[in-house]
Amino acid sequence: MELAEAHLSKAELAMRIRQYVPSLYIHYADIRSDPDECHHIVSSGKIKAYGFVAQHSLEEGIQQLLKLYRMWPRDPNANA
Repeated sequence: MELAEAHLSKAELAMRIRQYVPSLYIHYADIRSDPDECHHIVSSGKIKAYGFVAQHSLEEGIQQLLKLYRMWPRDPNANA
C-alpha cells in the first residue's frame, strides 16, 4: 500500500468506512466548532526514511477494525 492512500480527511475516512457500514451516521459540524481543529501538512517522507512499509491496505485495516468491533462485548460487565 502506498502511504499516500492513507492521507485522508476525517470526512473522507468516514465515507470509506461507510462503504462497509451503510447505516453509519456521519455528523458534519462547522469547522470552527471542531475541538480537533488542526491543519497539518502530512509528509510520509520521514516514516519512509525509517523503512516503514505498510502491510495492509486502508480497506483491509477498516475491515479488521470492524471485525474486532463486532466481536467486542456490548455489555461492559459481560466479562466481569
